[in-house]
This record gives sequence, structure tokens and C-alpha cells, in this order.
Amino acid sequence: YAVNTLGAIAGSALAGLVLIPVLGLHASFRVAVIGNLLLATALFLGPPRPVRRRRQVAAALATAMAVGAWFLPPWSRDVLSSGVAVYAQQYQQYGWEQFRTRVVPKQILYYRDGPTASVTVHQESDNLFLRTNGKTDASTSFDMVTQLMSGHLPMLLHPTAKEVLVIGIGSGVTGGAITGYPMDRLDLVEIEPSIVEAARFFGAFNANVLDNPKAHVSIADGRNYLLLTPRRYDVIVSEPSNPWIGGLASLFTVEMFQRARDRLKPGGVMVQWIQAYSLQAEDLKMVIRTFASVFPATTIWAATPGDFLLVGCAEPRALDLRAVQDRLAANPAAQRLFGPTPGWPDVLSFFLLGPEDTARLVGDARLNTDDRLPLEFSAPRSLYVNTVEGNRTLITGAQGVRLPPLSGESQALLATPAARTALGLALARQAMIRPALAQFEEALTLQASYAPALEG
Repeated sequence: YAVNTLGAIAGSALAGLVLIPVLGLHASFRVAVIGNLLLATALFLGPPRPVRRRRQVAAALATAMAVGAWFLPPWSRDVLSSGVAVYAQQYQQYGWEQFRTRVVPKQILYYRDGPTASVTVHQESDNLFLRTNGKTDASTSFDMVTQLMSGHLPMLLHPTAKEVLVIGIGSGVTGGAITGYPMDRLDLVEIEPSIVEAARFFGAFNANVLDNPKAHVSIADGRNYLLLTPRRYDVIVSEPSNPWIGGLASLFTVEMFQRARDRLKPGGVMVQWIQAYSLQAEDLKMVIRTFASVFPATTIWAATPGDFLLVGCAEPRALDLRAVQDRLAANPAAQRLFGPTPGWPDVLSFFLLGPEDTARLVGDARLNTDDRLPLEFSAPRSLYVNTVEGNRTLITGAQGVRLPPLSGESQALLATPAARTALGLALARQAMIRPALAQFEEALTLQASYAPALEG
């Protein structure tokens, strides 16, 4: 029993920490198969003596299989990185020939089997995709709004932020957006070293953040980093992958958020990404209530359709629109997200729910805690369920207050028809028609003959 236990420990350590990172997944499997077959050969040829013919035949067969295994061709990286487990419903409509011609053609720029995941970078036309075990976790197309918003939003809400922590590097676009603002230090924490290498392929989109002297990369588990670091931050951004992936529900627990809050300076801001897709409404409310139980002043903001950003503060924080405008004017890179002439209305157009509406939305939803970790078991049940529209309706339907908490000066600014009309136009650009019309009506209430509002 002791030898067996030691062998299991040694095998796990050797495979996870040495063989897979050095040789890759396929070669590691091949080494394991050949090792077992050669061990079988040794056992067949071992005592008792003399060796019977049938044992000799079995040993020869095991040896031949070991030699054959050595010459097996490698697996198709295209198929391995296609994410068939995640995108099964989408691929079911294809036959093999369609799968081969419609899914596989993306050019693989980078592939590595790391200690925790297989990471790839694909190119299709002008778009780059970063995939973890075949699941797209970042891209230069559909995901850009979320990636950019996760970086810009906290830096605009906290205009004096100097020290920032990002948990989960991904493509590095969020970190790159943060470096566009005056700051002193950016700590990037990533559990999988292969993702750090992959992020370099996104240099043209992430402002080459990994080469920025203010950026410091740590290969570590996000929770353990928060537990052990002595640093305190003005802003923390957490961008893990989906909670239905094994083990990741622990990054959405009360205890995780409490650790983050302990690492924030007074007045600090935390941003937490959460999905709307493949997540039942009860699980979405569980994540929001868990976050809001630690950060009472929680607001919810829009991002890429299918994503939400939770913004948490320990104490209520009033938004200063003048400061937002000044920060945008000083950061030309903000144009990539907010348009050629970015302004505070463009930022407010992403706002969805304030603290009171958020609290009313989640009610007495269940908390996700380390003790029982209910999200770990409930989230995977939604993997193949289309929940985007239902969750978006859930969030927007809870909107009672159309603006986040504002400073007194900002409230005075919005008491003008021009400001209300500008906000309405920004909302219209986001295809949020009803909120846009509400702002035009507010402008006309302030001045019934205000032409821009009537035209809007």
C-alpha cells in the first residue's frame, strides 16, 4: 500500500509538472502507454522459471505494441482545440466533412499543453482567438468590448487609481487598457504560464502590456495570491473563465470576494466578470448576491452581449462625470471602445443597475460559499442551455434607477437638456431604445422646445 501510494503521488507529479509541460499531452500519453507495456513485458518474463511459452508470446505481443505506440502519428491539434465538449450543440449539425472544412481551418499560431490547460492561439482572417482546452476565452472580435470595458471602467470610476491587480491575463487587452491611464503599478496574475506566452500574440491589441515596465506578471492561483500578497490595490479586476469549468466556481465565492476586499485600499473598486450565456437565472443571481454580500454598493454594467460586469465598492462611491470626461480626453486609446470623440455619456450608456436595484433583483438568492460550493454543481447543468436573452431581460427588467450614484456637480450637469440628449444618443448607439427615449423625454421636460431632443 505504501509503495502504491508513493507511486500514485510520483506519477501525478511527474505527469502534471514535468511530462505534459515538457513533452505535451500526446507524447505524455504515449510515454505512459509504452511504459505500461514494457512493464507488462517485464512481468511476463519474470519469475517463475522457466518461463512458459504463452508468457513469452504475451511478452512479445506487449513489446510489439510498445514499439507500435512509439510510431503512432500525433493527434490533430485542430480537432483537439476545437472545443467539441463546449460547442457540441453547434457542431452536431455538421458531418465530419463539414466539421473539417468549417471548424478546423483556423490557422493555429500557438499551441502548448501547459500544467493546467492546453492553450492555443488561432487566426481566422484578421481575427485572433485565444482558446483554453478548446474554449474561446478571448478574441479580437466579439470579446473586445468586454475586455476593454473591464479595463477602462474601473479606471474611470476611480480617477486617482495608481495600483491595479488583474486576475486572469487572457489576451492581455484588459491590462493594456489600464496602462493607458496614469498609474504606478499593474500586477497581472495568471495560473497557466502558457496563457502568458499566448498573450504576446495580441501585442497589437494589448499595447504590449507584458513589456510595460509598470506591469508585473505572477504565475499563481488568484485566491492564493490575494491571501499571501502584502500589497493593497486601488482597483482589482477578476476575469476567470466560466464557472461551469471544474474548479472555477471557487473564484465566485463569498470567501474569494472577501479576500479581494481585504486587499483593496479605502475607496477601492473591484470589477468582476460574469456571463449571461449558459448560466441559469438562479445561478446568475447567486453570483451577483454573493458579490453584493461583500460589496454592498454593487452596480451592474453591460459589456459584450452575453457578458455583465459587477462593480463593487465597500462604501457608496459617487461618480464624478467631469473627472470621467477628463480621463477620457487624456487617453486616446479610449476611442477603441467609446468612439472617435469619447465622453461621459458613452460610459453611462453601459450602466444597467444601481445598488438598490441590484439588491432587489437578487433578493434572498443562495450564496456561493467555500463550504458547499453550490455553483460548482449547478453551473454545469446550464452548459447547453441558451440563457442570454432571458438573463438580459432579467437584468434590464430590474432597472428602476437609470443612473449610477452621481456627485452633486454631476447631478447638476445632468439637469440640462443638452446632457440628457447626449446620454440619450449614446444609449441609442447601444441599441437601448427605451432608455434612450426616456432620456429624450427628460430633456424635453427640462425644455419642451429643445430641438436636438425632438430630433433624437
